[in-house]
Amino acid sequence: MLAWTWETWPDPLVDFGRELYVAWRIAEGEVLYRDLGYFNGPLSPYLNGAWMALVGPGIRWIVLLNLLVAIATGVLLHTLLVRIAGRGAATLALLVYVLLFTSIQLLTVANYNFLAPYSHEMTHGLALCLLALGAIARHRATGGRRWIGVAGLALGLAFLTKAEIFVAGAAGTGLALWFTLAERARSVGPSRAAGLGLLFGAAAALPVALAGLALSIRMPAHQAVHAVLGAWPHVLQRDVLGLDFYRRHVGLTHPGENLTWMLQGFGVYLAAVGLLLGIAHGVGRLRLPAPGVAAGAFVLAAAAAWVGLGRDVLLGVGRPLPLVVAAIGLGVGAAWWRLPRAHPRRSGVELALALCAFSLLLLGKMMLNARIFHYGFVLALPATLLTVAALWDWLPRVAVHPPARRLAWRAGLLGVIAVVVGVHLQVAALRKAPRSVPVGRGPDRFLTDPGSARLVGEVAETVQARLGGDASVAILPQGAMLNYLMRRTNPTGFVQILPPEVRLFGEDHILAAFRARPPDAIVWIEMDLSSFGTGQFGQGYARELGRWLESRYRPAARIRSRQPRAWLWLPVPVE
Repeated sequence: MLAWTWETWPDPLVDFGRELYVAWRIAEGEVLYRDLGYFNGPLSPYLNGAWMALVGPGIRWIVLLNLLVAIATGVLLHTLLVRIAGRGAATLALLVYVLLFTSIQLLTVANYNFLAPYSHEMTHGLALCLLALGAIARHRATGGRRWIGVAGLALGLAFLTKAEIFVAGAAGTGLALWFTLAERARSVGPSRAAGLGLLFGAAAALPVALAGLALSIRMPAHQAVHAVLGAWPHVLQRDVLGLDFYRRHVGLTHPGENLTWMLQGFGVYLAAVGLLLGIAHGVGRLRLPAPGVAAGAFVLAAAAAWVGLGRDVLLGVGRPLPLVVAAIGLGVGAAWWRLPRAHPRRSGVELALALCAFSLLLLGKMMLNARIFHYGFVLALPATLLTVAALWDWLPRVAVHPPARRLAWRAGLLGVIAVVVGVHLQVAALRKAPRSVPVGRGPDRFLTDPGSARLVGEVAETVQARLGGDASVAILPQGAMLNYLMRRTNPTGFVQILPPEVRLFGEDHILAAFRARPPDAIVWIEMDLSSFGTGQFGQGYARELGRWLESRYRPAARIRSRQPRAWLWLPVPVE
């Protein structure tokens, strides 16, 4: 997958350029929140900035760091799934992770993968939450107190990433910790269990306190506290959550229709389970050697999935995940209720319940519009792999008993998964095909489509010809990748001005930054912002800022790129 998708991971205009630009400026000594407008936690920008300060700026070096995060995420997922479903289920789930989540591109806009994520807080936060769960599981297995400290530390670091990731991680880790403390209270006494709880709390508070202390050195204490909170002050801000962009991704713009699709998708899952049970019982009864049973079940199930479901249904495999995970959680909860307290499998069942809670809450941002692409490359990942593990290991334990039928079930499941993965890889191939033109040089080289490559090259050429030197440039409404590739700063600190940023920071605050530190030039890119439901920059939103820019700058050159269209604006000469 790494070789097949090589250098096609970033998008030239959307989101990932912000991640690079912010890390580059931090490496150059600028301070997050003071010099750079930012609304997530400080962990990821400072990690990437420290990495750039160590190895130098370069997309390739950030991708290398992200690859290490992706590998660590895979190891943590495998470790957890081995504990709750066995090595076979964990291995199959890990293959699904590699094929459908790590580097694949399923949309025309890139950035929704582990190697060039639209927000590093997503991937870093996920890995930290998985580490917290894994550390508690390790404590249950070994009794080592340090693992409780590791779990708390990991969850505290996750607090410094993204709010929705932390909420899910806190729920899953909290449930696992509650089970653990209850078991320890019975085995070693309530006082020692309380000590473990205090250790967890202190370890969780430590990174948050250190981050606040470090930031307070460079800014007033009250600003440092607000900075450490990241997006939390804005989590329930109505004018942000009310944007069509977020409502649509949650599924609230057409809730009835989305709920119907979810229920239909859940019905497809039930039908698939029924089909696999029929194949398992039918093929398993034949007097065939094991390879024949496996091959027959695989072919029958794959053919039925390909013919009976269709491409659209296969691509919508993530739609019913909230219901699927809820059903899995109910089944695991029922099993937990029946198990005696001293049963050796109880700790694994409790870990499975914690993972169910984590997976379900992680889907909250797209509860009625779940998918494994877009935000789903992180938010739907644990739910998807949990589903694979349940279908491979848990369901056949209770529904398929003779060994031959269980072999047929698993072979048939492999056939269905192969079809689902194949359809997604086919879409990924279509999305990847236009990304064949190189942009950037050396470690900043990546591949994109011809139109975007032309725009990037012509913006750099026009800016250099008209400005030269180290003149500053603001790319509006977004396009921080251009700032990064040209190594030109945006003195305002607001590297993209989309409707969420305007509502989060306030237009007055952004306008004040432009007035105080006006850039030497503006590159105005015509973009389709209809997904936000606010109209175009300067017209549907940020009108006051748009009027001020038009009073201070005038179009000086038309970028020759046809799509998207762009113009270079220079300051109005002072008479």
